[in-house]
Amino acid sequence: MKKSSKTYQPPGLFSFPSRSLDPERADRLCQLAQAHLDSNLPETAADIMLRAIVFDSPNKKLHYMLCLALYKSGQFKSAISWLKKLSGKGYTNFDLLEGKILQDLNKASSALIAIDNALASNPNQIEALLTRADLYLSVGKLEKAIEDLDSILLFEPNNSKALALRARSYLDTANPHQALRDLEKKRRCR
Repeated sequence: MKKSSKTYQPPGLFSFPSRSLDPERADRLCQLAQAHLDSNLPETAADIMLRAIVFDSPNKKLHYMLCLALYKSGQFKSAISWLKKLSGKGYTNFDLLEGKILQDLNKASSALIAIDNALASNPNQIEALLTRADLYLSVGKLEKAIEDLDSILLFEPNNSKALALRARSYLDTANPHQALRDLEKKRRCR
């Protein structure tokens, strides 16, 4: 009897042809994962999403929840790896999440590109504008940071994160009076 030179390879996550979860079940799994994220159990949420993706690999919502769970559990490189597996992302939430992960990996220029992609499809997305303003501050582009923060405060005048970041920006641009006004407004918003 001749031995085979091939060793067994388990099937990859994308090797199951045309399997998919019904949309209701996929939504329930996403809700379950979100509940685990809210309970500060991101590893469990990631495990749920990994198992769900085996059965529904093209489902973008499942991929997003998996990447979010990996990000929240501190597995930045795994989250980026999963984001890159998706062809033709063009999905605002993916771009925003990629930008946040790259920011946490101290890759500001790449993070700015991802955030700009997210803002291209929705220029008034508050979370993306906040992230980009924070990135601009980290690379010393204070005027651009202030522009983004001003945009946020037009829509949400009492946004405490935007007020705090703008106060920091004004301090860095030697404008302590405006920084003090923003900090006072932030204190009143609590």
